[in-house]
Amino acid sequence: MLATAASQVTLIGLLWWGASPTAASAVAFVAGAIPNWFVARRWAWGRKGKPDVKRELMPYLVVIGLGAAASVGLTTLAGMITEPLEISGFTRIVVLDVAYLSSYAIVFAFKFALLDRLVYRGGNVQVAASR
Repeated sequence: MLATAASQVTLIGLLWWGASPTAASAVAFVAGAIPNWFVARRWAWGRKGKPDVKRELMPYLVVIGLGAAASVGLTTLAGMITEPLEISGFTRIVVLDVAYLSSYAIVFAFKFALLDRLVYRGGNVQVAASR
């Protein structure tokens, strides 16, 4: 919820201020991905301590990069479609937001499976904090 809220506030705010769908969705994705890393790592996969960069952080970045491509791509496509239709203002923001959120619905299960099987495999492992 925290990641989605951060992402939504960022997306809607940037679109309201006139940012392009591509820029707004890219920044919004990053705004949601940062809290998502901390919350999901601790809550969903029970990880603590310093992450292993090679086995955990880098694969995580690749997986969420695929999700970013989907959300930015769908939002950009929606922007390209709404441009010639002359949809503007609040209605355009709603259309672009629906496209952005749809990408999450489309890739959620795929992304979760990749994170569960590739990034956080091995179950509830606790990495010792470095001193």
